[in-house]
Amino acid sequence: MSKKTVEPDGLKEYEKLLENRKYSDSIKNYLICMKCMDEKVEYLLQGMFRRVGTTDVGLDVYCELHGLTLLSIDFKDVESNLKLLEEGKYAPCPSCGTSHN
Repeated sequence: MSKKTVEPDGLKEYEKLLENRKYSDSIKNYLICMKCMDEKVEYLLQGMFRRVGTTDVGLDVYCELHGLTLLSIDFKDVESNLKLLEEGKYAPCPSCGTSHN
C-alpha cells in the first residue's frame, strides 16, 4: 500500500499563480524589511506581510509582521523624496549584496 500525499486546499492554485506571475521591467530594486532579512523570513512570506497603501499625504510601504514602515513618501515634500530615491537607487541589495542601478 503506497502513501498518498495530501496537499492543503489551494496549494495547486497557488503554485499555478506563482508560475504565471509577471515581473516588472521597470523595477530596479525591491523594498524589503531588514528585520525579516535578519530573521531569515522566506521572501515570498515577506511579501504576504508587506503592504503598500496611500496615506493622507502620500504613500507607505509597511511590514505587518514587524510593524515597521519600510518607505514613506510625502507627495508634498518633493525635495526629500528625490533625495530618498536617489540614495536608494545606488544602495546594494541586502539579499544579494550587488547594486542594481
